[in-house]
Formats: sequence, structure tokens, C-alpha cells
Amino acid sequence: MPQLLQRQQALNHWLNQHFAGQIDLQLISGDASFRRYFRFQHQQTSYIAVDAPPEHENNPLFVELSCALRQNNVDSVEVLSHNFEMGFMLLADLGDIHLVDKINQHNYQNYYQQLLPTIHQLQTMPAAELAIAGYDETFCQFEMSLFHDWFLHKQHAIELSPEQTEQLTLALNTVSQLFLQIPQVNVHRDLHCKNIMLSNERIKLIDFQGMMTGPCTYDLASLLKDCYLVWPQEQINQIAQQYRAKYYPDVSESTWQLWFDIAGLQRHIKCAGIFCRLKLRDNKAGYIQYLPNVLQYIQQVCTRYQHTYPEFKILSECIALTEELAE
Repeated sequence: MPQLLQRQQALNHWLNQHFAGQIDLQLISGDASFRRYFRFQHQQTSYIAVDAPPEHENNPLFVELSCALRQNNVDSVEVLSHNFEMGFMLLADLGDIHLVDKINQHNYQNYYQQLLPTIHQLQTMPAAELAIAGYDETFCQFEMSLFHDWFLHKQHAIELSPEQTEQLTLALNTVSQLFLQIPQVNVHRDLHCKNIMLSNERIKLIDFQGMMTGPCTYDLASLLKDCYLVWPQEQINQIAQQYRAKYYPDVSESTWQLWFDIAGLQRHIKCAGIFCRLKLRDNKAGYIQYLPNVLQYIQQVCTRYQHTYPEFKILSECIALTEELAE
């Protein structure tokens, strides 16, 4: 019997210990991780069952963070029951509507304005309540190494020359140094239109198990420079500055813009590699369609800072190499 079917049957058996009668699980999604989500009904109430293999997923952290977020008035999913040994969880059902289903060119600024206080609530939660790690140079560089390993090497079979390798190393070192100089706070770390749900018109956060302490502009860049959506740069920068004006008024506009761009740059360098890894290693090709958005964001920042940080030029040159192969 295939392993996935075995796990689904085991999940069914676990749920039957909580609910009388037959449970009919309907697969609703798998995501970029190893988790699978199922919906089922019981006595006119809808629930979500999660299969999250413990060898791949940190389920205790997910449950701990869910409780901490809700206790600090950050709307998020509620965990009703769990079995850490088996890797199963029972969640309240938030419905089917994600931000991506509702957002458009007419309302995106409105939705983002609604989300700004949520980001600030997340940032100002007492750190002692969160058992999360923090970014350091090693982890920051590891994330960006996916750009070379998966985007350049495995996806496009590009071998950089020693000189190009040295230039890329210098560029990534600069990004890392700037990234770590930004004030560090609690960050969701994957705050985008598919990880925000609208339940009875209330914004609720999901997939927060990757939370860390990181740059105070990280979630803002993740949200406004969404890999799955692209909006006009000028409007996005204005919203970022509105956040600064309200919550970080002592920071200058130019410094905040740099922080916003660098946090986004580090994230998008990572995402370029992750989208290729999802396709090549995990057989999840759906993400690769968003790669042009990610590359566009990288090139925008390289262009903006071409005089201040000329070492970023190699990033644009690497992207150009992949475009030449596609012609």
C-alpha cells in the first residue's frame, strides 16, 4: 500500500477516536512542505485534519506558536488536538478564502493597509513566549546559496567561472551584512497572499511554523513584494513608508527603503532557488510559473542600488545567463 494512503488511513483511525461515526476525509491541498490538509464534516461543523510527518515537520513548534499568537491577539488558526508522535493535527476550519482569491488591482492597497497592524502585533509579541531561532550569517547565507545550487546549477546547468563565483560570493556577503544590520524582530517569514485567510472578513494567518527573529522589514517585503502578485513599485514603496511613519518614525525614509529592499532581495534570492528545488526535487512544478516575478524583484533592487552597491550587478548577470538559454 502506498505510504500516503497508509498515512491517510492512520489519520482516519486517529480521528475516529475523537469523533463517533465515519469520517470522510477530502484532500483540499498539499503545500510546498510535506504537509497535507483534509476537510471533513461532523455534526454540521467543518474541521481540517493535517498530516504532517514528524520526521519532516516541527509540529510541536506549530502548536506552540498557534497558542502564543492567539494569546497575543494575532488572529491565526486554532489547533484543537494533536498527536506529535504520529504527526497529526486537528484544526478549526477557516474556510476556503485566501487573500489571493479576493485581492485585485482595485483593492490591494486596502487589504495591505488592514494587514499593517497585524505585522506590528506579530513583531511586538514578547520574545520570551516564542521558542524561535534567529537569523545569523550562516543561515542567511545558506538560504541564498539555493540561488546558485538550484536556480543556476540544477535548473539551468550554468557553471560560473571562478571570477563570476567570486563576484557572486561578494554580492551575497554584502546582502547578508546589510540584512543582519536591520533591527531584528519576530517575523512570520512567509507572509504572502496564499498564507493569509479571510474568515468572516477577518484576516487570519496560517503557515507560521517557519517563524524566526529577523529584519523588521522582512514580513513587509514578503507581503508587498509577493512572489505570486506584482503591483506598481511606487504604490508598494508608499505603503512600506506608511508602516515606517506609524511604527518606526525615527528611521529615515531612505534607510527604511534600503531595509525594505534588502530584506526583499535576500528573500527573493532564496525563493528563486526554492521554486526550482520544488520542481526538480519535490515534483511540485506549479511554483516555477512565479519565477519571473521573483527575478523581476531581484533585478529591480539591483538597478536601484547599482551605484551604491555595484557588486549586485552579478545577480542581474546571472539572471541574464538563464534568459539567454531560453532564447
